[in-house]
Amino acid sequence: MSTRSSRITLNFTSILLGRGVGLFLNLFAVIFAARYLGVENYGLFSATLSMVYILTKFIDFGFSPIVTRETAKDLNNYEYLNNAISLRIILFFLLLIISNVSFQIFHLKKEEIVYSNILFLNIILSSRFLSFRELLEIPFKVHLRMHIVALLNFLDNFLLLILILFIPYANDKLLYYVVSFSLANLPGFIGLLIILKKKLNYHFQFQLNKKNWLIRQSIPLMGYVLLLSFFQQIDIVLTKHYISEVASGLYAVGIRLTQPFTVFPVAIVNTTIPLIVSANKNDSKNAKHIIRLVYKLLLLLSFITATVFSFKAKDLVLLLFGESYLPAYKVVIILAWSNLFLFYNFFTVELLTVFSAQKKNFIFALILVVLDVGFFYLFYSELDYLGAAVARTLATLGGAVFLWSMQQQKIFRKIKILNFRFVIAATLILLVALLLSTQNLVLYILFVSIISPLLFWMFKFLDKEEMETLFNVFKIKKLSPFLYSTLMKIYH
Repeated sequence: MSTRSSRITLNFTSILLGRGVGLFLNLFAVIFAARYLGVENYGLFSATLSMVYILTKFIDFGFSPIVTRETAKDLNNYEYLNNAISLRIILFFLLLIISNVSFQIFHLKKEEIVYSNILFLNIILSSRFLSFRELLEIPFKVHLRMHIVALLNFLDNFLLLILILFIPYANDKLLYYVVSFSLANLPGFIGLLIILKKKLNYHFQFQLNKKNWLIRQSIPLMGYVLLLSFFQQIDIVLTKHYISEVASGLYAVGIRLTQPFTVFPVAIVNTTIPLIVSANKNDSKNAKHIIRLVYKLLLLLSFITATVFSFKAKDLVLLLFGESYLPAYKVVIILAWSNLFLFYNFFTVELLTVFSAQKKNFIFALILVVLDVGFFYLFYSELDYLGAAVARTLATLGGAVFLWSMQQQKIFRKIKILNFRFVIAATLILLVALLLSTQNLVLYILFVSIISPLLFWMFKFLDKEEMETLFNVFKIKKLSPFLYSTLMKIYH
């Protein structure tokens, strides 16, 4: 039990710190790239990347959650993983052929076709594209060894940052960035294969014996994955097509600036889903306890980060991206608050898969797409690129309402998250942030980041059992029994 507890702690902290640092390195890479390329070129790159990402999902089939679930049941059985990878290899080559034929039919510009084909390499090499590397990371996830994956992701982002520093010396800056964006993932991909073989005794075998079962199980998720990726990327493509490449660049910067904070739900959910699967087999009460704690943590983190952005987004955009990107600060504020619903949705759709209700995920994704595209067409003519941010936020809210209704039918239907204590603490935090907004950026972020969790602590948003669980995860009792005892006494 002690060994498993240590792995849980290592798994969580490694994802949070390793992937978090990686995401922030990627943010700095985006900052340098956006500055070097200019708003228009960066908008073209973002729109092309979004288009390729959407096409990528046609080979996804939603295999990953199913393979994760089955591998978690038998940690040494890689048969489902091999089948999923084999199917994606076949689909990958079909995608390349069909996409390039389509590019010719729709008369894409020559440079866009070149950029797209180079970016297709990310389907294999990049963890950001959630394709082959997503599947190869499953053994690390179920064995609670995500610290290895986090280190390799860090390597990817570090190499990209180094390569971007040489953009000023390139004759074709955009082409250089596209190539760098793709090839920076190659060392990490090779490292992943080597470690899989040496540490987890996995080596790929081309297998299709479970293909029919896997496809049947994954079909409900296939539509979900495709629609969700469409939702995540289509607003950038629509902004470029209906407004301009400059508008697309501004909107993309707003997305990139808020994106690093998605490390919180990724770290928490990837660590707790295997625990929930295990707990649900033996003790539904313990499963509910874990689920409730995760929901509360995601609410706290999304609220605090949204508060930080609300009063200093303008200063952040100006400092990081420069004056030419300054209009993007309103996008940052809107999308930061949409994370309240985004974090909730991210965890809930994983829970639906755990409880074998993945068919609902397709309906959820369909709602997101319909609302997002509908609201975009409603708002873009008057609100310009801000219309895309408003549309995404309203669509995310609509999805959250649907998922909440689904919760009433499952094991987690009686879990209560919001209470009066949260409302009081949240109100005080907003007032404090408003008062501190006259301070310089560094002091503001520092004070708000410290005061916010303290206020939630004072108002006891988390109950005693939830606090004990957190202290156990972070080894507070083991590191300092006196500190643990003192904190628990104060909390009472």
